Amino acid sequence: MAKLSLRTPGVDYYGQVVKESSASMIEGLLEQFLESAKVKHSTVYLAETKQDAVDYILSLVKDEASVISHSRTLNEIGIAKALKEKGNKVVFSEVDEFAADLLGVTDENLGKGVVWPKLTATDLAGIYKEIGLTPPAKLNDEDILGVIKAYTRKYFKDAPFGISGATALVAETGTIVIQDNECNARLGTNMPPVHILVVNLDKIVPKLEDAVAVLRADADAEYGTQIATYLSFIGGPSRTGDIEFYMCDGMHGPMEVHVVIVTDGKIKK
Repeated sequence: MAKLSLRTPGVDYYGQVVKESSASMIEGLLEQFLESAKVKHSTVYLAETKQDAVDYILSLVKDEASVISHSRTLNEIGIAKALKEKGNKVVFSEVDEFAADLLGVTDENLGKGVVWPKLTATDLAGIYKEIGLTPPAKLNDEDILGVIKAYTRKYFKDAPFGISGATALVAETGTIVIQDNECNARLGTNMPPVHILVVNLDKIVPKLEDAVAVLRADADAEYGTQIATYLSFIGGPSRTGDIEFYMCDGMHGPMEVHVVIVTDGKIKK
């Protein structure tokens, strides 16, 4: 991180300036985002509490399966636990969270690459069986990552719901900005028919260039790089006018996008 700061001085500072400036005018930014998102056909729900957000998501998902991408906000509201307690199938897209869930590890502060190498053939037997593969006689790291990838890809394709966080919401355009280094967030938000996004109120920024400043600061802190490998700029449900110039939703991505903003009572509905 220090090495990056020498290469790109000020990246953390500019990200923090954007966040503080946005916080000072958050009510206006929220109102602008609501209008922009409406134009983009996104559905926005203002959750006054974390439990309110969980209840809304449960009302959407009902008894269907979900793929959950890595997000601190999702961990904070406990949506995975709530879905599993309700009996829903939950698949984590990020390999360490997938392994932690399989092993019953609850420590969220473990670093990347700590949990999944501990998986054994016994731990993964059910995973191999569900996707119709035979486990090797001797399991190595490549085998572990390969079977997890095959399993999660199956649910990216088949699960009706993808649930994620976001790096920023752009008030001016109604754009959702997401970054990750493994492509899992992109697959989890692009392939399921319904994308549910959960963010705290402080993720809203005025313009796209402000979102880029936040992207760079967060990539510095999270990955130690100037920017993440995969960036997604989502403007509501997938739309295309390719077929006889008739605008259709859901052609190359989700049919529905639900943006759940947790306000913690700071904004009245």
